[in-house]
Amino acid sequence: MKKIKTFMIATCAYLLVWLVYSSSAFAETGVPMLAMIWPAACYLLLPIVALETWIACLIIGKENLLRNLIASAVVNTMTTLIGIPLCWGAFVAIEVTVPIPDDLYGVGTFWGKVLSVTHQAGWLLPYETQMYWMIPVATMVLLVPIFFFSVYTERVGFRLITHCSREQSRRWSWVANGATYGLIFLVLIGLLIYGIFQKG
Repeated sequence: MKKIKTFMIATCAYLLVWLVYSSSAFAETGVPMLAMIWPAACYLLLPIVALETWIACLIIGKENLLRNLIASAVVNTMTTLIGIPLCWGAFVAIEVTVPIPDDLYGVGTFWGKVLSVTHQAGWLLPYETQMYWMIPVATMVLLVPIFFFSVYTERVGFRLITHCSREQSRRWSWVANGATYGLIFLVLIGLLIYGIFQKG
């Protein structure tokens, strides 16, 4: 429980600084979201590995601690180095190749905001006064495919390294990623609410 509290405190502190800095730094140029997510993912890699190793020990046993640690470190590093850029690149490709009618776009209406931040999740346009909510929401949009990438790819490497059963690796991938991504989502929602109240 202490590990989870420490993870959440560290995540909140980092993401708060990250949000304040990024909102001002990219307000006039647009935001390549890879520049937001990748540094955050690298910073959070160690606490994520620690948390997912602990979950692995609960699922397949503490006697496999070293293997669990190595497996968690390897698969999460691969997701950070390969999965995140791939998912981001897919969003940028969609943004560039799939046109959106001008009358449906923009941040003037609720649905316009939803469509804009979803379509631009890879690279936000420079809406200077809207970055306080667009950056955390775009991050949440991007985290959805990254989550499923993690769930379905990390289990393979985890099973190969730990020699656990297929069912154990499947369970670990869902529980471990559900816990880490869930905590990050909660922090982003908190930052979104904080930003809205600050601007309000």
